Amino acid sequence: KQVEKIMFLGWRRDMADLITQLDGYVAKGSELWLLNPVPVEERNELLRDEGHKSELKLKNLLVYNVVGNPLIRRDLSRIVSADNDGEKVSLDEFDSILILADSVSIENGATVMSCDSRSL
Repeated sequence: KQVEKIMFLGWRRDMADLITQLDGYVAKGSELWLLNPVPVEERNELLRDEGHKSELKLKNLLVYNVVGNPLIRRDLSRIVSADNDGEKVSLDEFDSILILADSVSIENGATVMSCDSRSL
């Protein structure tokens, strides 16, 4: 297996399960970048299911948090990790980019159709 750089655009309620599953498929040292409008502190709480789950125990993935809106070109053109290192990347550096249904908007009353249209 080769080291990969992957980006998830958007946020899903089951993000911790997705990340854990992906960790089993990628090579050690692979990177997962999460770009969405959810603040980092809130993400960490959501990944722990508000205290009902333990911290993610990843063996292969390094996770980088980016706060931004994937619909705004400026946010896509300056991808900077919100974590302590502040590492910068550009879209062309990623091996895979996955667009996730925006469950945050759905929970706030948006329809699935409107969320899909914002993803395209």
